[in-house]
Amino acid sequence: MMRATAVLTVAAALVSGTAQAQQPARANEAPQFQVEPFWPQPLPGNWILGQVAGIAVDRNDHVWIVHRPATLVDDEKGATKNPPETKCCTAAPAVLEFDAGGMVLTAFGRINGGNAYGDQALAERFLNLFYRI
Repeated sequence: MMRATAVLTVAAALVSGTAQAQQPARANEAPQFQVEPFWPQPLPGNWILGQVAGIAVDRNDHVWIVHRPATLVDDEKGATKNPPETKCCTAAPAVLEFDAGGMVLTAFGRINGGNAYGDQALAERFLNLFYRI
């Protein structure tokens, strides 16, 4: 009898634990995020990002980033000086598209400040992430 009670107690605990794990998140709880320390993968061309002004995810799970290259200080972009002071870094183009794994798929735009320019179709695709027409 004691063994049957113990088995039923363990079974009840497992069932209640499973039920609690399957409950949907409450509407008033904040979403939980975790840091992904190795995302994105190293940028090509010794690129470095300035202040990131916008991030969006499209329907293909591609992450788009807009950053401000002009916010980089001279010490951060030593490879662009003549002669180069360091091997690293150069400002990345203003708009970058990453796949879900963190690889750069597309990059366009000015690297010295101002407005992004480049491939018009890519620019429109990016803008449609933010501005639905």
